[in-house]
Amino acid sequence: MFGEDEAATVGTIRYDFSTERVPPLVVNTNDGGTFKGFYSMTALGMRHILGGLDHILFLLTLLVVAPLAVKNGAWTLFQGFGYTLRRFLAVSFAFTIGHSAALVFGAYDALPVNQKFIESAIAASILITALHAIRPIFSRREALVALGFGIVHGLAFSEVLKSLQLAPLQKAISIFGFNLGIELMQIVIMAIAFPVLLVSRYRIYHSLRVIFASIAVITACIWLIERVK
Repeated sequence: MFGEDEAATVGTIRYDFSTERVPPLVVNTNDGGTFKGFYSMTALGMRHILGGLDHILFLLTLLVVAPLAVKNGAWTLFQGFGYTLRRFLAVSFAFTIGHSAALVFGAYDALPVNQKFIESAIAASILITALHAIRPIFSRREALVALGFGIVHGLAFSEVLKSLQLAPLQKAISIFGFNLGIELMQIVIMAIAFPVLLVSRYRIYHSLRVIFASIAVITACIWLIERVK
């Protein structure tokens, strides 16, 4: 907990991802400070990504075509390590910029957030990118799409911070820590995914890509139906 003159930890703020609620604060008597509060928010951001399958699935459906190009309206195979790395980083960076900006604006109520609409839009973003992974829809515009949908995902992230009802200084520090946690976990997930993309050297990747994208399509449709009710 942050005070005006000094900082002291009185408890740990937790977020229940299954119910999307903040459980009652459990107060302890351990000494703490600004760093411990920042660390807690960073850990919360990391757990938020791990508990957010929809966010992970969206990124993976965009990244699965990073090594590929379009020829005659269809996806090719591996286009080289440098090409893959550039597209991989472009998509990752664009998504980061989008959700980071939306996280700040959303947490400070600078942008109106309709939670039901946002959750439905996230499911729709997965559906669109999954269809794109099967057959090109917005070839060479993956980074732009990642930026746009990153804003939508960032608004969903911001709801976690808004629900904590923090003071301005607390919120500023918490936003930074929470966003850092999100970024760190995304880097870990993408680092794990990158070597898998090198399988795109082989024709079997076409089948693997379509199978993965088809599963993503089905999952996104189920989520979309559930969230628009």
